[in-house]
Amino acid sequence: MSGGIADWPRSLKQAYNHVKPGGWVELQEYETWVHSDDGTDKDAIMIQDWQQKLDQSSSLFGKRMNIARDLSEMMENTGFINVADDAYKEMGRVGKVTLYEAVEPYTLALFTRVLGWTYEAQDYVTKVRAELLDAQYHIYVVFHYIYGQRPLDG
Repeated sequence: MSGGIADWPRSLKQAYNHVKPGGWVELQEYETWVHSDDGTDKDAIMIQDWQQKLDQSSSLFGKRMNIARDLSEMMENTGFINVADDAYKEMGRVGKVTLYEAVEPYTLALFTRVLGWTYEAQDYVTKVRAELLDAQYHIYVVFHYIYGQRPLDG
């Protein structure tokens, strides 16, 4: 749902209000930021640039993409208890494929409409995707399962 919600605190409050006391809410989000265990992600210059521009353009658009790491704190601020954020690197390897497929629609939509890019966006997509497939970069994305419980007295 990242990139699709402008007001996360409001959406989480709605979820809180609609779940029964003692009930649970679970969110599943992947980061739109790549990682590596050996630092090779820092060498992927196009991906690093793309991540920065994606975060910038989605924030300017009002629907930030890279929100997964912030959701557990937002759930706690909403009033949920027993909040946990289980982050999975192995699931993130599958998420890398998802990210590869998402590069084009995310880039073309946000970079052309928000950042004012034109024809250069398609060439940029090709370069970012090439780095995602390049075996010298041992990258993955982290997939988050965030869940919390509405208190019995809440």
